[in-house]
Amino acid sequence: MIVYSKFNLSRKPLFQIDTRINKNGNKLTSRKKAHTDESVEFLNSLYSKYKELMSNNFGFVPIKPQKISNTEIAFEYLEEPTLEYLLFSSLTNNQIEKYVELIKEYASRVKKGSIVNSNVNSDFKKLFGNLGTNSKADCTKIGCIDINFDNVMVSKNKKFKLIDYEWTFINTPIPYKYIIFRALISFYHGFSSYNLNHYYPLKKLFKDLKITLTEQKHFIYYEYNFQAYVQNNSFTNSTQLQDYYKFLDQILIQGSSKEHVQKTSKDIIEQDHRIEKLSTEIEKIKSSTTYKIWQKYCQLRNKLLKLE
Repeated sequence: MIVYSKFNLSRKPLFQIDTRINKNGNKLTSRKKAHTDESVEFLNSLYSKYKELMSNNFGFVPIKPQKISNTEIAFEYLEEPTLEYLLFSSLTNNQIEKYVELIKEYASRVKKGSIVNSNVNSDFKKLFGNLGTNSKADCTKIGCIDINFDNVMVSKNKKFKLIDYEWTFINTPIPYKYIIFRALISFYHGFSSYNLNHYYPLKKLFKDLKITLTEQKHFIYYEYNFQAYVQNNSFTNSTQLQDYYKFLDQILIQGSSKEHVQKTSKDIIEQDHRIEKLSTEIEKIKSSTTYKIWQKYCQLRNKLLKLE
């Protein structure tokens, strides 16, 4: 018997997966099923994603997928509290110290996996756009952006278990701060009617976690591009996502609406291109004969000055 179901029909057919909770007697199981023929491959990619996360010192314990058929996968149903619940209850009960400790514990686990300091690759740019990608960043070697608080269950022995990891990119390093930013935004937006900023401002959390204003702008841009990729550029028709971007505009940066993000993104990309062009020109100058002669002249002049 199905006791819960969730469909994501706004996605591209390639990514449409149905999530259900089935009850058989007293036993509950969570199941994912390919909604279309095109999404079968995406569903079955969960097996390789699970193996990669398990073998790369990942800071969360992914729930093992169990094959039912080529189009359906089952997962153990956990009745432990979500990290979202623990954060919300501690915050609204004014247990601020506990709240901050949980956030910091979460952030440390995101960073626990293999971290590489590098430029993002071409696959990242296809998913998230070009903004800010010309400079190096600390990235998770395997990019899993599903680590939102409602996807994390916390056991009594403090194990942090991940119940969903479909948006894992095995060969795509992702800035770890973006993963944290994404979880925080989802949490504060999901409980916006409770005005969580009254208890602990989101901007203060960004400061605590050293997520700069420039990084926030970049991450908003990443999120916009990723949603466009998943939703086949039709997400502007979604009232839920429109509300999400309105929230970003109100809470984070004045004017960070779709139009403002696009303008800011364009300005920063152009600036990155100018810097890249100037760097190329400087390298050309350094390799020129005139520059080399000038270097020798400066060295000789310095020697003569020392003799005086």
